[in-house]
Amino acid sequence: EVAEIEGTVLFDKWFRLDVKPFKQTLLNTVKRWSLMFKQHLMDHVINSLSDLEEFIKVTDEGLGYELKEGDYDGLVSVMSHLQAQRERQVATDQMFEPLQEMIDLLKTYNQEMPPEVFTQLEVLPEKWNNTKKTAALIRQALAPLQNHEVARIRERATEFDLKQNDFRTAFRAMDAFQYTCEEPYPILDKWNAELTELEH
Repeated sequence: EVAEIEGTVLFDKWFRLDVKPFKQTLLNTVKRWSLMFKQHLMDHVINSLSDLEEFIKVTDEGLGYELKEGDYDGLVSVMSHLQAQRERQVATDQMFEPLQEMIDLLKTYNQEMPPEVFTQLEVLPEKWNNTKKTAALIRQALAPLQNHEVARIRERATEFDLKQNDFRTAFRAMDAFQYTCEEPYPILDKWNAELTELEH
């Protein structure tokens, strides 16, 4: 539309205005914005694919960790990778078609993508499907270990409650609460140290 603007404009049949400098400036501005939008789309495609490739690599590595019974830190690590995969699944499943559409749109404006983008676009959907399958298998294999950890945590919580009740009973029975206690402060200091240790 800007290119079709005539170089001179006539106002009231006598005032001729040369709009070539304005037209050139406007064309340059349009071109800059056009390049910026194209670059944004290219960056989005490249960054999305690179980010997914890195995510798949890290997730596959994390899910490949060999768990042993009682390895709490390992279990938490694998579960965090499963959670990250689950949170990203819907967005990633729907990501490939819009990226391909962006690439096709950029092609119509003679913007060529780097060759590795096309390689990633071919390989990553299959890798992503493999990661999803691995995650599903790991999720099933983790169920017994998770149940075992849940039982251990319940056991520890029950043990802590018993310890807390014993402490409370002993605390309420201490001599410092008796009217006949002559030096309550050393007793209170001792109980305070025990309470701090229990809280820790």
